[in-house]
Order: sequence, then structure tokens, then C-alpha cells
Amino acid sequence: MIESAYNITGSTDQIHGLDEQISLLCAQAPQLDEESYGIRLAVCEALSTVVEHAYDGADDCSIDVSLLVTEGKVEINIVDHGLSLGSLKIDGDVEGILGTEQASRLPNSGWGIYLMQTYMDDVRYEAREDANVWTLVKEVRAN
Repeated sequence: MIESAYNITGSTDQIHGLDEQISLLCAQAPQLDEESYGIRLAVCEALSTVVEHAYDGADDCSIDVSLLVTEGKVEINIVDHGLSLGSLKIDGDVEGILGTEQASRLPNSGWGIYLMQTYMDDVRYEAREDANVWTLVKEVRAN
């Protein structure tokens, strides 16, 4: 099992640094060899969504990211304390969001969500009273 936690800002440099850390973590876990690119892309898309929508593009925000790698899955939790996406509820496939009124609240029609869901097996967003939480899960085969 591999666990890591990070607190980053929304700056391009810090997001890139986190991407490098995830790449190193994936290299430590042979079962992630083929999944590394998709996991990293999904995390970068989630972080971009947080910066653009929760923090209105401000890159001096605070974002907590935790990663848990086990033999059978990778779980990434991204927590911010910015603006909520309101009633946006993501808990299912992309067909539930694209082409709806909820998707129209996101510029570019929610393509970041589409990419997250393309590369991950489970993508959830929850607006809590004190935070917004994105959970990304990738099931992997054990080596």
C-alpha cells in the first residue's frame, strides 16, 4: 500500500509538480504501469476544474490531494474550500451530466469531467457544507 498527501495551490508549477509525484508513485506500483497516463490526466483535469470553478481561476488557492494505492485500486481525493458547483452531483457515467443543464454551468460543456470519467472507473463530486470533494477511483489488476 502506498499513501501520499499533498497541499498545493492552483499554480501551473504546483499542479505539474504533483503530476510528477503521481508519476513517481505509479512507477513504484507495477500494477499501475499501463494506467499511469490516464490517472495523471484525470487528476490534472480535476485540479483544473477546481481552480477554474471553485476558485474562479485564482491560482493562489489551497487544494488538498490524497492518494491511496492498494493492490487492486487507486483512490484520489481532492478537497477544496472554494465555491461549490451547487447542485452538480456526479455519481455515475458521463451521460448523466453532458448535454444537461448542469453541464451548461461548466464552460466547455464539462469536457474535463468527460476525460476524468474516460480514464477512471469512478468519479464523484460532493459539495459539503465546508468543502468540495472530488473522488477518483481506478480499479487495477494485481500483478
